[in-house]
Amino acid sequence: MSEEEHRGTSVEARLAALEAAVFADRDAGADRAERHDSVDDRLWILEGLKSRHPEHSVVAYAGHVVPEDDRAPGPVEWQYGLDSGTILSPPWEDTATADALAALASPLRLRFVQEMLRGTDTPAALAELDGVGTVGQVYHHLQQLQAAGWVRQVARGRYGVPPERVVPLLTIVLASGGIA
Repeated sequence: MSEEEHRGTSVEARLAALEAAVFADRDAGADRAERHDSVDDRLWILEGLKSRHPEHSVVAYAGHVVPEDDRAPGPVEWQYGLDSGTILSPPWEDTATADALAALASPLRLRFVQEMLRGTDTPAALAELDGVGTVGQVYHHLQQLQAAGWVRQVARGRYGVPPERVVPLLTIVLASGGIA
C-alpha cells in the first residue's frame, strides 16, 4: 500500500469514526427527549434524589422561574435540600418556621406576595387592588411579611419577594394543595 493510499484509508477511518460519534450523540439525544416525554419519567426529580442519596431520607425543592411580565423579578433558579433527620430534629414551634408560616396565613398577605411576583411593587398599587384596604393597612401586612423574610424593601417605596425566597414561596403554595 502506498503512502498516499495509507493516508486516504486513515482519513476515511477517522471520518467514519467521527460520523459514528456524531450520529450516536444525536440518536442518544433523541432517546433522552423521548424518555423525558414518557410516562415513566414523571418522577424524574424523585429518581434523581434517590440516585444521589440511595441510603438516606432527603427532602428537596427546586425551581426555575422565568417572569411572565417585564415588571416581575427573574429569572430565578433555586434548589435546596436537607436530610429528613435534620428537618425533624429541632422543635418546629421554637424556630422561625412558625413565624414564617404564620406570616403567610393571611389570604391578603398571600395576595400581596402573589402580586409582587407579578410585578406590583408599591404599597399604593397594592392598596388599589379590590378589597385590600388603605395604604396604612398594606404597610402593616408588609411589615409582617418583612419580619418573616418573605418580602424586603428593594428601593424607596418599592417591595418585592427576595430572589432566594421565590421558589420556596411557590413551593409552599404548591404543597398546600390549593393549586392543582
